[in-house]
Amino acid sequence: MNELKNAVSASAIGKVEIIDPDSARKQYRFDKHFIGFSGHFPGYPLLPAFVQIMLGIVLLEEQKGSPIELDTISNAKFLLQIRPEQVLMVECRDCAPGGKMGSDIKISNPEGLAASFRVVFSNKGETAANE
Repeated sequence: MNELKNAVSASAIGKVEIIDPDSARKQYRFDKHFIGFSGHFPGYPLLPAFVQIMLGIVLLEEQKGSPIELDTISNAKFLLQIRPEQVLMVECRDCAPGGKMGSDIKISNPEGLAASFRVVFSNKGETAANE
């Protein structure tokens, strides 16, 4: 998983843009040799949903400055195909569903909104401090 996460990070274009204290965005572009396309699908590569979720997590970890531990994913909608060489804009906005830490993630490609989902997480540092 670390190899894939590192490959996602390496596919970033530029630096994270902090929109406000609760929001950030960053661009990514995956070439046709990106490991996440491997086997999905031969001859017609599409970015798998789990890689799209990882995109959100990578951005969140960069925004927060620390690793996060994923708890749940909800409201997931994968609306458009993401293909090699497309420039993607990934945006996250903090939320607190049920009093837990979370973020609403949106991924857009040149055609429009490609995916949206909510991740709920617990910060590993906070989890350890509460035990």
